[in-house]
Amino acid sequence: MPALLAAGVTPVLVDPDVAAQQLAVNRTPVIATTEGDRPPLAPTATFDAGAFTASMIDLDVAKTVPLEVGEHVGVEYARPYRYAPIGPSLPIQPGGPVRVDLRLASGSYDVRAEMLSTTEDASFVVGIQVEDGVLTTFDLDVGNASQKLEAIPIVIGDGADASILDVVVYVATYPTDAVPKPIGYLHSWRLDRIA
Repeated sequence: MPALLAAGVTPVLVDPDVAAQQLAVNRTPVIATTEGDRPPLAPTATFDAGAFTASMIDLDVAKTVPLEVGEHVGVEYARPYRYAPIGPSLPIQPGGPVRVDLRLASGSYDVRAEMLSTTEDASFVVGIQVEDGVLTTFDLDVGNASQKLEAIPIVIGDGADASILDVVVYVATYPTDAVPKPIGYLHSWRLDRIA
């Protein structure tokens, strides 16, 4: 691990059944698999090294593949209090929300997040915006502490068809008055398709 990090390579442990969009969101264009496992998309190139096959994935294609039931997409920036993180948590500036663009099929999903507030005067907003529609938000009064948002159910689309929709996962803080430092840190977020 230290040698990889020193070489500028960030190793990511990936479930063999990873969703294609998970690779795109985490900017992971190379995935190593063992015999019997295969990448979620046809690779653009491969390299065999003993028992492992490294596959190059086209992330522009991966980000257009909607989640199947049972799949998830998300980013774990850091896992404080559990082990030393590979990278730091993502700072959230007032007025500077985190936005992640996804392509999702109509269906039922759960959204989760873990974050830290650095002030008692700010709250988080975790939201889902479908195409150009209304932003559905869930307010979190973290209050100068770390907090998890656990499995908030949402429905994307009308559920009656298989339309593919542009979706934005949105994490912000308020009030948005300009201050010279982040007023929150996002440790992770995750969206699971449950139906």
